[in-house]
Amino acid sequence: MKEILLVDDEFDILFSLELILAEEGYRIRTAHHGRDALDKLENDIPNLIIMDLMMPFLTGMETLKIIRANSLFREIPVVLMSSILPSALEEEILWNDFLRKPFEMEKLIKIVHKNIGNP
Repeated sequence: MKEILLVDDEFDILFSLELILAEEGYRIRTAHHGRDALDKLENDIPNLIIMDLMMPFLTGMETLKIIRANSLFREIPVVLMSSILPSALEEEILWNDFLRKPFEMEKLIKIVHKNIGNP
């Protein structure tokens, strides 16, 4: 079973995404901020990370840069999500996909399938 790490500081969003993706057949783990996500990566490497941009302690972009700098994690596909578009030059883009909040669940599932396939 393919595993997804969901990272968001908003409990309602995290809970909703967890329910939807678990119903699709994915194994879900959650983290409430970037540091929490990095700690969870030390124990288990997921097939996909879906992460909010705006979070306390470490932003999604800061967390993503740390992930990409680590050879154990750099190949994990990362989907960022936020209500604002990230500002980065094309050559600096480190994420695989971006979901602009609010988004439809069908779009989320399509992006998950695109990045890691069916459960």
